[in-house]
Amino acid sequence: DLAPAARAAAGLTQAQLAERVTAARRRARAEGRAMSLDDLLVDLARRRLPISPALRRRIATYAAGRAVAAHVTRTARIDAIRLQGSHAELDLADWPNARTAADIGRNLVTLLAGRAAEEVILGEASGRCGGDADSDLARATRLAIEEALGRGHGTLVWCGAEEDPGTLFARHKGLRERVARRLEAAYARACALVRDHREVIDLIAADLVIDGVLEGEALNEALACCHVRDSGAEDDGPGDGGIDGFDWS
Repeated sequence: DLAPAARAAAGLTQAQLAERVTAARRRARAEGRAMSLDDLLVDLARRRLPISPALRRRIATYAAGRAVAAHVTRTARIDAIRLQGSHAELDLADWPNARTAADIGRNLVTLLAGRAAEEVILGEASGRCGGDADSDLARATRLAIEEALGRGHGTLVWCGAEEDPGTLFARHKGLRERVARRLEAAYARACALVRDHREVIDLIAADLVIDGVLEGEALNEALACCHVRDSGAEDDGPGDGGIDGFDWS
C-alpha cells in the first residue's frame, strides 16, 4: 500500500522524490537488506519540517471555505481536497457559464471564500490569500478588471485586461475604484456565506486536519450538508440565480 508514502510525498517534485528513494535504498543497502516502505517513510519524514497544528488547521479552513463556496454557488464541482505540505490543493471542475454579471459574482465569491473563512473562523486572513500573482486575491482582481473593461465602461469600446493591474489602473480613470467596490461586495457575500455554512466548513476542515485528504463519498456527504436553495437549477449543473438569497450580480 503506497498511500502513506503518497501522502507524505505530497508537494514534492519528481526530482525531489527520486532523491528520497535513492537515500532510502542507500540506507537499506548499507544494512545489507532490501529497501522497505518504512525506509522511504522515514526519509520523507526526516527531510520535511513539521507543520504546526495551528498552521495545518488554517490551511484546512481555507480549503474548506473555498470548497463549500464552490459547491454553494455552483461555480465548480469539487472532486477532492488535499493538504499538500504547507498549502492546499482543490480538485475542481468549473461549470460552464455565460459570464453574466451574476456568473462573475459567483466566481468572485468562490475565489475570496478561502480568505473569508480564515477571517471569519480564525480571526484574520493570512498572506497566502493574497500577495503573489497566482493568489486568490490576484485572480479575483484580474477577473473584476476583465469584467469592468469587457463591459466597456458603459460604451461598446473594448479594452484588454491582460496588462499589469497597476498599469491598467493608471491608464483608466476610475477603474481601481470600480474594481475595489466589486471586490468588496463579493467579499462581503463570501463572509456571509462562510457564516451561514460554518458548521460544514468546520466539519470538512477537521477531516482534513486528521486525514489530509477528503474525496469521494465522504466529501459528497459533507457537502450535502450545505443548504443550496436554487431557483430551477438541476442537481448536476450550475444555477442561474436565487442561491441562498444573494443577488450575485
